[in-house]
Amino acid sequence: HTSPAEISILSRYRSEEHAHGGRGPVGGDLGWCAKLKVVLREGKHHQIRRLATRSKLIVRSLTRVSFAGGLLTIEEEALKEPGSGRHLTEKEVKELRNAMNLAD
Repeated sequence: HTSPAEISILSRYRSEEHAHGGRGPVGGDLGWCAKLKVVLREGKHHQIRRLATRSKLIVRSLTRVSFAGGLLTIEEEALKEPGSGRHLTEKEVKELRNAMNLAD
């Protein structure tokens, strides 16, 4: 069990490319697509993918935009390549320590 997630629909559209589970159009049918925002308070291994599978949704891509309850955000310039990283700033370290009640 995990804490509840908040899910909101950012946009919806129809696409032949995504009709019938990504297998292409059948008779010109359009498939529904949606861009969702999911906010987790407590993430578990592949939680979003498992949630989608149970809801009969297909996940095309996932993008993490923040960590540690929003204290750290992804900067596109600093993290363009998969596996890339950056050092935390002194301010970020201090904020994380304060959030976790750790002494300096």
